[in-house]
Amino acid sequence: MTSKRAALLLATALELAASPFAHADPPAAPEAATRHVVDVVIAGDPDEAHAAEGSLRELLRRVGLDLRVTNVDRLPADRAPSAPDVMARAWVDLRADNGALVEVADSSAERTYERRIVAQEGSRAVLLEDVAHVIQAAAESIASGAPPPSAPPVASTHEAPTVVVAPPPPPPPVVVAPVAPDAPPVRVAPPAWSLAVAGFFTAVPYAHDTAAALGGGAGGRFATGSFGLWALGAYHASFGSDSPPVALHANVWSVRVVPTLSLFDSSAFLLEAGAGGGFDVFSLSSGETSPNVMTLDANRTEASPILTALVAAHVALGAGARGFVAGTLDWDLDPRRYVATTSGVASPLLAPLPVRPGIALGFSFDAVHAEARR
Repeated sequence: MTSKRAALLLATALELAASPFAHADPPAAPEAATRHVVDVVIAGDPDEAHAAEGSLRELLRRVGLDLRVTNVDRLPADRAPSAPDVMARAWVDLRADNGALVEVADSSAERTYERRIVAQEGSRAVLLEDVAHVIQAAAESIASGAPPPSAPPVASTHEAPTVVVAPPPPPPPVVVAPVAPDAPPVRVAPPAWSLAVAGFFTAVPYAHDTAAALGGGAGGRFATGSFGLWALGAYHASFGSDSPPVALHANVWSVRVVPTLSLFDSSAFLLEAGAGGGFDVFSLSSGETSPNVMTLDANRTEASPILTALVAAHVALGAGARGFVAGTLDWDLDPRRYVATTSGVASPLLAPLPVRPGIALGFSFDAVHAEARR
């Protein structure tokens, strides 16, 4: 009897010792790669894409999500496979002037959580903020495991012992948006820079008691954004005095370099103003003299430094061609006065004005026109 009881106790002890190993759970499988990235493809202007990225990155950071953005000219027709860390994918078309097309799907692009056209109700900055909020809301739904909006509700019955799930309805028809992914851009980016050549006629009153000197010239204008830079050269016909005791005339060659800023700029009209400088070269020549004039030193060439202000208005005449009218105001930094001395008496011959207004009328056309990169 004692041996049977000892055998029974030994068997019970062995069974209790083996039970933890018999019922131990198998080791857990390694956790799949964490999906925490929202992959966004934006078609449109790079500056607007950068602004949308900044707003969206801040919204996603608040909910613990990262952002990856790709800027393209137009949305791709096919959807390439996503990276292992991608949780949600979005496609944004910013190329329309009055709105944006937004589509948000899961990492496999098989379930669409959002597809809409976000209308522009204010500035472009407001539109970009609205787009960022739409993507953030859809990404939060995907991260939380919520079904897409079109998923059917789960039906159950309390009479049956098991839960009955209704079969999913057929997929909804594909709706073609007004802005297709492969549609050409609606907006055209302004040129990054241009170089125009110009020709003009000009009139400048150079001296007291003489008519305005007529002339002509040519030059070029470099422009980028609201900045412009003029480089001009002109020749002015002879002016002066035929009065005794000496007839004295002058021709003037002028060179100017003037940077400007746009005051108003549209496709049909441009108004700009600026200030710069250059120089005038006076070529003097004498004519008939009175009999009592014994010595003459009038045939010479002299240069004067000039400060100048310019205001110009341009009107579009065609593709890359413009007509313009420009007003100038020159300040001679080294004015001269030419006189004839007879028996100790000085007689004025030619007195150039220290401040000289002028006007120019001409046309220009773009010789080089470089468009901005997208």
